[in-house]
Amino acid sequence: MVRLTCILALFIALTNPSFGEGIEFFQGTFEEAKALANEEGKIIFVDAYTSWCGPCKRMSKMIFPKAAVGEFYNEHFVNVKLDMEKGEGRNFQKQYRVTSFPTFLFLDPSGKVVHKVIGGMDEGRFVRLGQTAAKKGDVTTSLDKEYNEGNRDPAFVAEYLKGRAKANKPVIKIANEYLQTKPDLSTETSQDILFYGAGEADSRVFRLMVSEQESMVARHGKEAYDERIEKACNATAKKGVEFKNLDLVEEAIDKYKKYRIEKNANFPYEARLRYFGAMDDAKNYLKTAKGYARLGNAQRESLCKTIIKYMRHHPSLVKAGDDWSSALSKDDPTLQSLYLAAQFQLLNGRYEVAKTSANKAYKIADESGSSEIRNIKSLIRAIDNSAKEPSSTN
Repeated sequence: MVRLTCILALFIALTNPSFGEGIEFFQGTFEEAKALANEEGKIIFVDAYTSWCGPCKRMSKMIFPKAAVGEFYNEHFVNVKLDMEKGEGRNFQKQYRVTSFPTFLFLDPSGKVVHKVIGGMDEGRFVRLGQTAAKKGDVTTSLDKEYNEGNRDPAFVAEYLKGRAKANKPVIKIANEYLQTKPDLSTETSQDILFYGAGEADSRVFRLMVSEQESMVARHGKEAYDERIEKACNATAKKGVEFKNLDLVEEAIDKYKKYRIEKNANFPYEARLRYFGAMDDAKNYLKTAKGYARLGNAQRESLCKTIIKYMRHHPSLVKAGDDWSSALSKDDPTLQSLYLAAQFQLLNGRYEVAKTSANKAYKIADESGSSEIRNIKSLIRAIDNSAKEPSSTN
């Protein structure tokens, strides 16, 4: 077998498999972004930039596309890019007195500034910036205060839970406290409390909520009902990972299958893959991944990204990733698919075919002006260096 450990040590520092996983910027107007933030209980992140600003360009090319950045910012914020010299950016610049670029602003749904920082930064600092802003920009702070001061009016509790649910904050304890008062569960207010309080599938609140499926769907709509089911099941599956309890993951899957109206074939596989990945259980991860891969190219691509990023220390998974990514790059030879294929081909010691894939990816990146060309150059150097080294077998 090729000296995989040596290749991995070289390769980990050179590659970035996170194409298309960065910040997703809202495409509507700023007023529409405020409305969306209000609806989702989030704050707004604004990248205030200019076309000629060097640090602005570096942030857009090197930091915003990072997977860790996108994961945090997409979950916690409505993200907006505004050119301070064009369109509504001009009015924004005057209103918020933006004089240096880039300026990063965090606003509540009403447009009030909750945090503001000037200047470019590296990935780690930018994620920490978001974490600081998220704590400062708690859009349910006033409701928290009122609840903590003792307001238990059912209408208020329903509105409070709605805000917390949209902001992805814990709701189970509050809903359970309401149930302890033995309320009339047939009222619309109680139904709303059950709906927004069903934050975990392994809870009494969830059981009561799904027992009223017909009225819940009539009041909130099928799409919103299914969304609540999926969020609750995801929360329980996540708890299963946290407590290393596969039974909780399986309970989440069972309830998803039983109660979600429109089923998604991905959910059972993804829940188990998260668990087995977190447990570093390559055998069961691969068993589950094979079924997931049969669902289509999007699933195979997702698996390949995850294996490259988190599980490339398992030869069996690297071999499977090689098979999936190589087939994917033949079916759909995009920059991303070719780059993924080249990485796996390198890890499996298939240097000649890896070089071919990487060169194809480089050509696409060069023609499109992609910022990923630097990563591809690093990958090509890694392939060349590894090909020069003598191989050995175990």
